[in-house]
Amino acid sequence: MTYNDGSRETGCFDLTCPGFVQISHEIALGAAIYPISTQNGLPFSITIYIYKDLNTSNWWLQYGGTINIGYWPSKIFDGGLKYHATIVQWGGEVYSKNVKTIHPHTKTQMGSGQFPVYIFDNTGFMKYMRILDNAMALKFPQIVNVYSEEYDCYRTQYMGDYTEEPEFHFGGPGRNPICP
Repeated sequence: MTYNDGSRETGCFDLTCPGFVQISHEIALGAAIYPISTQNGLPFSITIYIYKDLNTSNWWLQYGGTINIGYWPSKIFDGGLKYHATIVQWGGEVYSKNVKTIHPHTKTQMGSGQFPVYIFDNTGFMKYMRILDNAMALKFPQIVNVYSEEYDCYRTQYMGDYTEEPEFHFGGPGRNPICP
C-alpha cells in the first residue's frame, strides 16, 4: 500500500511518528534488516508483532517473537486506538521526496522490482497474518482487501482461496513504460 502524501494526512508508522519509545539497542525502527532475499536466491523471512499490553494499554512492537523494539504509549492516542484497533494493514511502501509533486515517478523498486505473480514467488510477500484479540487468541482477519495506489508502478495480490496459508504478495519496478 502506498500513501501519496508522505504520511502527512494519512498517518505514520515509524520514528517520524511522535511518541514512539525505542527500547531495543539491537534493532532500530526503520533500519534495514539482514539478510535480505534476492531474485532466484534463498528467501528470508522475519516475524513482527504489534500488540496491546492489556495492563498498560501501550502498543508494543516486537521482532522475532523475543525482541521488544519499543512501544507507543497509550497516552498519545485519543479515541478508539486507546482501547482497541479498528483496522490492521500490512503492506509495502517506497520513498520518494517527489511524491505528488514532480513527474516522472520514482525509479524506486518495491520487493524484487517485479510485479507479483503468486505461482512464481517472485517478489515481496507476507503470510501468517494474524490479529491478537482481547481474549489473547490469534485469529486470521475476517475481511481482507488489497489495494495499490499506483497500480501501474506497484501491485498487490492476495491468495486466500485454495491455499493452506493465505499470502499477500506485493512489488513492482516503480517507473516503467506503463508508469511514467
